[in-house]
Amino acid sequence: MYGQAVDHYVLSLQKKSEKNDDARIGLMRAAKRFGDELESKINDAYTALQDNQVVTYFLELQNLQKKAADYRVELEISHKARGQFDEAKIRHLRVTYTKAQEALDKEQFNEAERLLREVMSIDRNYERAIELHAYSSCEPVYREGRKFFDGRLYRSAYYALGRLLKINPAYKDAAALQKEALQYAVLTIAIQPFRQASSFPFLASEIEQMTKQEFVKQADPLLKIVSTDYTRRMLEEQRLALQNNLPFDASLVIPIRMYLSGDIKRSVYSVSKINKTERKAFLRYTDRNRQQKFKKVYYLECSQTANATIQFGYEFIRVENAVVVAADAIERTFTDQVVYASSEYDYRDLYPGDWGDGRRDTMYTDLVRVNRMKQLFEARSVIAGKSYFEQNFASVAATEMFKKISAYDPEK
Repeated sequence: MYGQAVDHYVLSLQKKSEKNDDARIGLMRAAKRFGDELESKINDAYTALQDNQVVTYFLELQNLQKKAADYRVELEISHKARGQFDEAKIRHLRVTYTKAQEALDKEQFNEAERLLREVMSIDRNYERAIELHAYSSCEPVYREGRKFFDGRLYRSAYYALGRLLKINPAYKDAAALQKEALQYAVLTIAIQPFRQASSFPFLASEIEQMTKQEFVKQADPLLKIVSTDYTRRMLEEQRLALQNNLPFDASLVIPIRMYLSGDIKRSVYSVSKINKTERKAFLRYTDRNRQQKFKKVYYLECSQTANATIQFGYEFIRVENAVVVAADAIERTFTDQVVYASSEYDYRDLYPGDWGDGRRDTMYTDLVRVNRMKQLFEARSVIAGKSYFEQNFASVAATEMFKKISAYDPEK
């Protein structure tokens, strides 16, 4: 189990590389014995004309040499093993490369890619291995994308060609083909004026603006929010470009393919009166003689709540056939509450207190009660307004609508 011993000694040296002589000596011994074992396997495989095994064992031996060298342990590889490898490598590369070519002739791309990857792991520059490996990796994906495109499954074609371009950005006409597929696959969405927008102008504007921002933020290349006069403007720009002999990308002229129609069903806001409760405290002050004293005072503890219920329905409608492809109704209830204190005095001079019939005058100076009272004076005192809730709802609606339409696949 010399190989495992080498791995454990290396792990020990990784954790503690300095002043770890026992591990280094152990690595030296285990690596030498494992190296001898590999050379013996190389010799046996060479004798049996198993060129692939000779190559495998020698590469493992080279890796062992490098692993040991990282920790200043030298491992010599015999001339005999090197000679056997050099001879077996020539035959192994030739056989494996020939098999890869035969697999390509039969359009067995996965097998060809595997064989060529093996060739390149031994000799990256062997004949046309790099070129053929690129072809075996890219061609099946290209054909898949081309098949989708010819079958008018432009969205699937776009994604397939995208995978291909990550492998080889310059493969055949993949980039141009993906751009054309995008032109057909992209869903251009125009937002129509929401029903009851005149009754809820702020909410309608927020939903529209946040929806646009959500689509920009998500950056889905197949979903694009456009203005209702988008096609007309693009055609006008093309006409002006032709008249003035200016360049114009015709792929920009994409018709509106979908409308987003919305209906603001409800936006109700209510706020309670401020509930005021008188609380007792002791006020610290300095008298005329500059003596610090305390007197009984009152401050107000106030509370208020606000609620909003908002409902919004929407539909994504295909322009070509008026089919509703995605729809939902969104309803949210929001609540806000403020609890705070107010006083005509500086709250930093106030201490919680208690007094009354049958009770002894008591001033509380412990930090827990004092800080609790001060937090009330420093707390927010303005209740959330209707616009705040409507902004929160608009953000929720924009996210929900994007999720809904992004889940829509026109090819299914």
